[in-house]
Amino acid sequence: MFQTINVSDRILSQDMFIADEVQYNLIHLICESKSSRCLKDSGETMIYAQSTGHNAWLWSSKEIAEDKKIVLYEELIEFLKGTTLSGVSGEPKTTERFAQLYSQANNL
Repeated sequence: MFQTINVSDRILSQDMFIADEVQYNLIHLICESKSSRCLKDSGETMIYAQSTGHNAWLWSSKEIAEDKKIVLYEELIEFLKGTTLSGVSGEPKTTERFAQLYSQANNL
Protein backbone atom coordinates (compact mmCIF):
# COMPACT_ATOMS: atom_id res chain seq x y z
CA MET A 1 0.00 0.00 0.00
CA PHE A 2 1.24 3.47 -0.87
CA GLN A 3 1.02 6.46 1.44
CA THR A 4 1.76 10.16 1.18
CA ILE A 5 5.12 11.48 2.33
CA ASN A 6 6.70 14.90 2.77
CA VAL A 7 10.26 16.18 2.95
CA SER A 8 10.63 15.15 6.61
CA ASP A 9 9.62 11.51 6.05
CA ARG A 10 12.12 9.03 7.44
CA ILE A 11 12.45 7.14 4.14
CA LEU A 12 14.49 10.06 2.78
CA SER A 13 17.10 9.58 5.51
CA GLN A 14 17.34 5.79 5.44
CA ASP A 15 20.47 4.06 4.17
CA MET A 16 18.71 2.44 1.19
CA PHE A 17 17.69 5.81 -0.23
CA ILE A 18 20.85 7.64 0.82
CA ALA A 19 22.91 5.12 -1.19
CA ASP A 20 21.19 6.48 -4.33
CA GLU A 21 20.58 10.02 -3.12
CA VAL A 22 22.93 11.81 -5.53
CA GLN A 23 20.96 10.58 -8.55
CA TYR A 24 17.61 11.20 -6.83
CA ASN A 25 18.28 14.42 -4.89
CA LEU A 26 15.49 16.19 -6.80
CA ILE A 27 13.01 14.06 -4.82
CA HIS A 28 13.83 16.14 -1.73
CA LEU A 29 12.86 19.34 -3.55
CA ILE A 30 9.70 17.79 -5.00
CA CYS A 31 8.64 16.62 -1.53
CA GLU A 32 8.99 20.18 -0.21
CA SER A 33 6.24 21.45 -2.52
CA LYS A 34 2.69 21.30 -1.19
CA SER A 35 1.35 20.86 -4.73
CA SER A 36 3.46 17.76 -5.38
CA ARG A 37 2.35 14.16 -5.07
CA CYS A 38 4.91 12.14 -3.12
CA LEU A 39 4.34 8.54 -2.10
CA LYS A 40 6.16 5.59 -0.57
CA ASP A 41 5.27 1.94 -0.22
CA SER A 42 4.59 0.53 3.24
CA GLY A 43 7.91 -1.35 3.19
CA GLU A 44 9.75 1.91 2.48
CA THR A 45 11.53 0.48 -0.57
CA MET A 46 9.98 2.67 -3.28
CA ILE A 47 9.32 6.40 -3.73
CA TYR A 48 7.15 8.11 -6.32
CA ALA A 49 7.44 11.91 -6.52
CA GLN A 50 5.81 14.25 -9.03
CA SER A 51 5.43 17.99 -9.13
CA THR A 52 2.57 19.46 -11.11
CA GLY A 53 3.28 19.62 -14.84
CA HIS A 54 6.50 17.59 -14.72
CA ASN A 55 7.60 14.01 -15.13
CA ALA A 56 7.39 11.80 -12.08
CA TRP A 57 10.49 10.43 -10.36
CA LEU A 58 10.53 6.77 -9.33
CA TRP A 59 13.12 5.32 -6.95
CA SER A 60 13.24 1.72 -5.79
CA SER A 61 15.76 0.07 -3.53
CA LYS A 62 18.33 -2.18 -5.14
CA GLU A 63 17.73 -4.57 -2.23
CA ILE A 64 14.28 -5.73 -3.36
CA ALA A 65 13.78 -8.59 -5.80
CA GLU A 66 12.46 -7.93 -9.31
CA ASP A 67 9.24 -9.88 -8.71
CA LYS A 68 8.52 -7.74 -5.63
CA LYS A 69 9.23 -4.59 -7.67
CA ILE A 70 6.63 -5.68 -10.24
CA VAL A 71 4.04 -6.09 -7.47
CA LEU A 72 4.89 -2.62 -6.16
CA TYR A 73 4.70 -1.08 -9.65
CA GLU A 74 1.25 -2.63 -10.10
CA GLU A 75 0.10 -1.33 -6.69
CA LEU A 76 1.41 2.13 -7.53
CA ILE A 77 -0.34 2.10 -10.90
CA GLU A 78 -3.60 1.18 -9.18
CA PHE A 79 -3.04 3.97 -6.63
CA LEU A 80 -2.44 6.43 -9.49
CA LYS A 81 -5.57 5.37 -11.37
CA GLY A 82 -6.93 8.38 -13.25
CA THR A 83 -3.57 10.18 -13.17
CA THR A 84 -2.01 11.06 -16.50
CA LEU A 85 1.77 10.76 -16.57
CA SER A 86 3.77 12.60 -19.21
CA GLY A 87 6.84 10.57 -18.28
CA VAL A 88 8.84 9.03 -15.50
CA SER A 89 12.47 9.60 -14.54
CA GLY A 90 14.81 7.32 -12.67
CA GLU A 91 17.01 4.30 -13.26
CA PRO A 92 16.44 3.21 -16.89
CA LYS A 93 15.49 -0.42 -16.16
CA THR A 94 13.04 0.71 -13.47
CA THR A 95 11.41 3.41 -15.55
CA GLU A 96 11.15 1.22 -18.64
CA ARG A 97 9.39 -1.59 -16.76
CA PHE A 98 7.09 0.83 -14.92
CA ALA A 99 6.22 2.60 -18.19
CA GLN A 100 5.38 -0.73 -19.84
CA LEU A 101 3.06 -1.74 -16.99
CA TYR A 102 1.50 1.75 -16.76
CA SER A 103 0.87 1.78 -20.52
CA GLN A 104 -0.75 -1.66 -20.44
CA ALA A 105 -2.96 -0.77 -17.47
CA ASN A 106 -4.09 2.47 -19.12
CA ASN A 107 -4.41 1.19 -22.70
CA LEU A 108 -1.74 3.55 -24.01
